[in-house]
Amino acid sequence: MPCPDLAQLTELAGVSAFQRGTAYARAGAVEIADSSNTVVSAYVHGSHRYCVELAWHEGRLRGQCDCPVGQRQQFCKHQVAAALV
Repeated sequence: MPCPDLAQLTELAGVSAFQRGTAYARAGAVEIADSSNTVVSAYVHGSHRYCVELAWHEGRLRGQCDCPVGQRQQFCKHQVAAALV
């Protein structure tokens, strides 16, 4: 899967979620379940275990997460953490 740059992740998630996602990634809270050239499935362990899916679609990074923020179709800290790992 292509690696998004930090500016792109910050733009998608916002500064606060980017910083919190970075902390999750550094803490080793991300477990990659499956990956291919365009899709990554992961679990991020925070207050709960969240299921994340990231995909490159038409040149853009798209994400889903089963956390409350992700369920509102927003790019969350869990998606940032998975993208960084």
